[in-house]
Amino acid sequence: MKVLRRFALDVTPLRTSRDFRLVFAAAGISGFGSFITYVTIPYQVYAITHDPLLVGLLGLCEWATRASSFPAPSPAPSPSPDPA
Repeated sequence: MKVLRRFALDVTPLRTSRDFRLVFAAAGISGFGSFITYVTIPYQVYAITHDPLLVGLLGLCEWATRASSFPAPSPAPSPSPDPA
């Protein structure tokens, strides 16, 4: 039983904070909506055009938008000059 308790998630914020519950639920609904969009739009393009190339190009565009939403890594800071 102690092993299970060690790996259990701490759901205290969900129990104690109404605002956190609302944000958590909204993030889940938004993620579900995004999933539905990523599945149904390629299906609709294929159903209309019957062209796998267009579905592939759409998948590439979806990937590019998701990849570009991640922040770029910041460059390493330049070393400060040694005081003379």
